[in-house]
Amino acid sequence: MVNVLSRVVAALSAVLIVPALVEACSCAPVSNQCGAVMAADVAIVATVERIEPPIVRDGRRQSRVLLSGIRPLRGAIAESVVYTDVDSSCRYPFVAGESYVIADKRDASGALVVGTCGPTLRLADAEPLLDHLRAVASGRDDGGVIWGRVWDVTALRADAVTPLPGATVVVTRRGDTATYETQADDAGNFVVRQLKPGAYVMLARPPRGVSGLRFAEAPDAVIATSRNCARVDLYFNQKHN
Repeated sequence: MVNVLSRVVAALSAVLIVPALVEACSCAPVSNQCGAVMAADVAIVATVERIEPPIVRDGRRQSRVLLSGIRPLRGAIAESVVYTDVDSSCRYPFVAGESYVIADKRDASGALVVGTCGPTLRLADAEPLLDHLRAVASGRDDGGVIWGRVWDVTALRADAVTPLPGATVVVTRRGDTATYETQADDAGNFVVRQLKPGAYVMLARPPRGVSGLRFAEAPDAVIATSRNCARVDLYFNQKHN
């Protein structure tokens, strides 16, 4: 899957973070998105106003990302700005005008430097994460949560990558027969709640009436406790002959 996705990742990186980009950054995908957000030095919701030309900080070329509408989830930043590396595959592909859940560690100077190895993600993709964090904070037990999006990348062109509404997502816990099934919505998004701790096999079947697509699979999603949540995207990247 990674080899196929690497052919479209450059153009896709401004829209979503796919596994190939994370792998190029030499880090494992975030398996517990909720835990990673709450373990970060700073976690905020904010809108990117402007991305400034690179400057040199601590011997590294970085862009200043100016923020507005900041809403803290954890910790705080002294000024409405974060940084991201320019000459690195770990650079987070912020887009001006987009809103994000931004979470990461501070560097030695105390500034927040955001990369693809952290749990930062677009706000449009983050509602299940925020809802789960609200549930944990209020004492509501939603169990573990896995959410994500189903994509059709069979065309192998960035301008033809599309969500796949109506795909059936099947989540099965390894070691027993606990299986959860749901359908992707009109935007290809899905959420599975009330998961018990364990490793879950992820599989998606094509929507009814869509022929020629193979199953889409993803690496196991691990729910360590009922407070965990994980984002897993599923990619249809092959067609039947």
